[in-house]
Amino acid sequence: MIGTERHAIRTPEQVVIEYRIAGLGSRSLAWLIDQAVLFAALAVASLLLAWIPAIARTALGMIAGFVIFVGYSMAFEAAWDGQTPGKRMLGIRAIDARGFSISPVSVLIRNAVRALDFFPPPCGVAIGGIVALLDPLGRRIGDLAAGTIVISERHPPIPRRVAEGFSRPNSLDRPEIRTRALRRIPPALRECILSLLLRRDRLDDDARIDLFDRTADLLARRLEIPRESFLSGERLVEDVAAILYARRPGSSGSARSRNSTMSGGSGASKTMRRRPTG
Repeated sequence: MIGTERHAIRTPEQVVIEYRIAGLGSRSLAWLIDQAVLFAALAVASLLLAWIPAIARTALGMIAGFVIFVGYSMAFEAAWDGQTPGKRMLGIRAIDARGFSISPVSVLIRNAVRALDFFPPPCGVAIGGIVALLDPLGRRIGDLAAGTIVISERHPPIPRRVAEGFSRPNSLDRPEIRTRALRRIPPALRECILSLLLRRDRLDDDARIDLFDRTADLLARRLEIPRESFLSGERLVEDVAAILYARRPGSSGSARSRNSTMSGGSGASKTMRRRPTG
């Protein structure tokens, strides 16, 4: 992969979210894991087909092979929000390049174009690998066609001093909101939330209010909840963070550097450096 390994997106609320692009090594290993799962599924299908009369075995075998090879990635990426078993084991995920969860249409396109990625040019190397090496975001042909990127999600536990604040009553801790939060708030935005919570005491009052209000507006839109007058932007961000991380154990370690950038509309930006989490 040539160029930057991060992809920044500015939301309508002027919050900049950075994603760490998954490396070709982790993507290749995830692919190998998926191939092992595929061949295991084919072996099971072959055993089942052995009980079928020979006159129908060939046709059913071809159909089963086609469904398994073509439908495997589509089914898992659609059901697991951009992940297959291999991607999940390696902590990577396919998402929309604009920062949204991958859509069923994008899943269909990126997997339908997969055959082109393995087309061997004269040099004998799969053309998808060459495209991914040359693309700054490591995208193969399927990603370029579908408008997707593959990001890394592996993060250590959150700092204890943030986790300790998650035990108080939470007005947003309802099943429907919890489900939306876990599905609609991507890892990079979670990093931004925790970065802001970690650094808030070092901000002046105006910057603190502005950043929390902008982040709260973004979260309210993603979760489809109203901005109640009795709930400040800071309190809303804290409550959402508690929903995302209340089940995670705290960590006594200090924050370590990893970029999460949040920018205000006035053009002044603050780059948070911290030890990231889920």
